[in-house]
Amino acid sequence: MLDLLDIITNTVLMPVCALLGCICVGWIIGAKNAVNEIEASGTKMGAFGKIFAVMVKYITPLFIAVVEVFGVFDLIMPSGENGRAFDKNGLSIVITAYALVLICVVVYLIFFKNKEEKEPLC
Repeated sequence: MLDLLDIITNTVLMPVCALLGCICVGWIIGAKNAVNEIEASGTKMGAFGKIFAVMVKYITPLFIAVVEVFGVFDLIMPSGENGRAFDKNGLSIVITAYALVLICVVVYLIFFKNKEEKEPLC
C-alpha cells in the first residue's frame, strides 16, 4: 500500500501540484507581483527578479510537464526485457491519481471558493 501511495504522489501528484503552483504564481498572481511582494518583505531580487519571472512563467512549467509526461508514460508503458509492454496497473494508478486531483479541485470549488470571497480580509 505504501508503494502505491509513493508512486501516486511522486509520479503524478507532485508534478501536477508544482505545475499548478507555477501557473498560479506566473500567470494568475503575476510574476511581477510575486517579485514585488518578495522585495516588499525585505529580500532584494535585483536582476534575478526578471530571471525569476521568465523561469516561473515559461521554463519551469515546461520542464515539469516533461517530467509528468515521462513519469506517466513509464507507469503505463514500463520498459521491460522484451521491449515495452502495456501495464494495466500503471494505467489504474494514473487514473486514480488524476481522480484524486479532480476530487480536490471539486471540493475546493464547492466548499472553499465562495467562503474565501465572502470573508473580509483583516
